[in-house]
Amino acid sequence: MKQKLLKLMCLLCVGMMGMSAWAAEHNGTIVFNNTGNAGTIKINAASVSGEDNLGNEWTVTTVGTSSFTPNASYFQVGSSGSPATSITFTMTLPETSEISSMSAKFGGFSGTAGTVTLKAGDTTIGTGSLNATSDVTVTSTSTGSGKVLTVTVTGIKKGVKCYNISYTYTDSKTATTLVWSESSASAIIGESNTFPTLTTTPADLTGVTYSSSDESVATINATGVITILKKGTTTITASYSGNAEYLPAPDATYVLSVKEKFNNSYESLAISDLGKANASDAESESANSFDMIYSKGEGSNAPKFYDNGNELRLYAKNTMTITGVMPIYKVVITCTSGYAIANTDGVSVGSLSTEGTTATWYTEGAKNITYTNSSTSQRRITNITVYYGYTRTTTADNYGTICLPFAVAAADRSGATFYSVAGVTKSGEKITGVALEEVAGDLVAGTPYIFKATDSKIVAGYKGEASDVKAATGLVGNLGTAATINAG
Repeated sequence: MKQKLLKLMCLLCVGMMGMSAWAAEHNGTIVFNNTGNAGTIKINAASVSGEDNLGNEWTVTTVGTSSFTPNASYFQVGSSGSPATSITFTMTLPETSEISSMSAKFGGFSGTAGTVTLKAGDTTIGTGSLNATSDVTVTSTSTGSGKVLTVTVTGIKKGVKCYNISYTYTDSKTATTLVWSESSASAIIGESNTFPTLTTTPADLTGVTYSSSDESVATINATGVITILKKGTTTITASYSGNAEYLPAPDATYVLSVKEKFNNSYESLAISDLGKANASDAESESANSFDMIYSKGEGSNAPKFYDNGNELRLYAKNTMTITGVMPIYKVVITCTSGYAIANTDGVSVGSLSTEGTTATWYTEGAKNITYTNSSTSQRRITNITVYYGYTRTTTADNYGTICLPFAVAAADRSGATFYSVAGVTKSGEKITGVALEEVAGDLVAGTPYIFKATDSKIVAGYKGEASDVKAATGLVGNLGTAATINAG
């Protein structure tokens, strides 16, 4: 008997698990105010629409008034002299669903009156009345089934403060999601590139489609394989429209920046070469080897291009983020006289050194760096030059090997003493020792060296063009302090 009861309980558990896998509960809210934030609608005309937090579109239709008063927490529709005849809020779900709850918040003032009706399909699931002196939330008193949700306000006197509508529904299909592993990616023409990967829920979801917003830059085929065509930027989108078993998924996107192969140790960008209109907004730009994002930050004014597009103007508390294709050794920023960067401005890493209209920012080999205008004055930038380099974490007094794709001047390296192999000592045919010669001048591109670390981090600034070395990390090996090397 106990065995039969246990078996029955297990079957019930499996059945309940199956039910949860085939029913998805969704909680939606649409807000009415003047903020312009996602999930809000400005009721500033007789017919307006917008998406709620679930991406479902609501339409608001007002009859009998042209009075719409904005507020940060609500929108007032109608007034004492011009009340609305009716206000109707309508939303269509992806499919017919069970509506377990619904509520709508409204407010009034002295003399306000009206009746609120909540409907799921053709079924009324809640009613209430406006309050003349305070806010009121009308809540459903029963459940319903339908594809269209409707909230109506009728019999109105004076104005109505419209706050929000919330609802909960359960559908009989399985919810799906699409997520790219990265929100942005870069690719180099002619190189072997790695792109973000797509994760689907459920994992075996089929029928996903792909698209590229600019197919002259890159295309993506039915199986998600990308073909690079030319320099530029495109948005890669994954979509799923659903079927009889699964719900549609919100689109997943990432921005792909395609660049030409870069073989130099630095790149200089004149702001005038961007071709920007005077007083146009500054948001993001791309050179061949680095990307820039400008932000208002904690400031009052957003960055803009001025002087007929010849300068980038950063106001107080504005930020500029630079992302390079390789570790950045330093950035040289030239400004208009009287509006230069100060060495007291904020940097996310490293330090600033200024002379006249030029600021040199040593960045310690970071690939992603952010500058902040810490003053109350403007910074008017006319040129940005990014110099690339090499960085490596090690242990002081350890030996190692290194081979870099660019030359490195003696003045542009720190954290180690570098040696070339000058010869070996032998006993017969057996090598008994290696003679090293300290390198006082340039490290030659594509040439292997032995180093002895003098600090925990090696930093080197590149110069010239790259040699045919396949990886910027070079030939990396650690010999440790116990290596039998005669370092002289």
